[in-house]
Amino acid sequence: MTQDPDYYDFVHRYFLELTGRGLVLSSRDLNLLKTWREAGVSAAIVCQGIDRAVQEIKNPRDIYGCKKFIDPLVERALRLSVGGHQGDQPEVVPVTSRAPEFVLGPKPEPDPMDDPVLQDLYRAFEAAERDAFKDAYKLAIERVASETGFEALIDAERLLVEAYFEALKPDEKADVERAVNKGVNLDALSEAARLEHIHSRRRRILIERYGLVPLV
Repeated sequence: MTQDPDYYDFVHRYFLELTGRGLVLSSRDLNLLKTWREAGVSAAIVCQGIDRAVQEIKNPRDIYGCKKFIDPLVERALRLSVGGHQGDQPEVVPVTSRAPEFVLGPKPEPDPMDDPVLQDLYRAFEAAERDAFKDAYKLAIERVASETGFEALIDAERLLVEAYFEALKPDEKADVERAVNKGVNLDALSEAARLEHIHSRRRRILIERYGLVPLV
């Protein structure tokens, strides 16, 4: 597969801007990124894992040092890229060995509520104490129910995080923004890295302080 220099550059810049380390990617970093890129894992997923690593271990030495935080996202991305939200489904084949006149019909459409992500979202919707939070979950439910695949799930979660943040009271928003800005000079980041950082930090804070139910 042809390498995508923008993919490597985006992830490298994001790591460099968050940590100040890794002016040059090591061979093991490049090999790791190449593996993920060729498997179809987006740069945004890798960056989300890097952000989690930076928050947990403060100053990872290289991208490879973030691997244990990125791997769970990558594994789920690869799993869902095959089976949508539902996971792999067994193939239905005709039964012909003993009863050639009988053939199984088409596999029925899966019930959306068999989707564990949707189940979690519906439970979160029902448990939400504010109407504005319920509205945020509604948006995510509609998006998840209409699209499949891990990238769609990432997009749905971004929508949920944004709507959930907007549902906060003014003083709560200020609390989140102070935490987002703590220890990081956002003005020093590129626009893409800044937006990715803000999303990742908001997501984490909303989960920890305001009960957001994550999708990934």
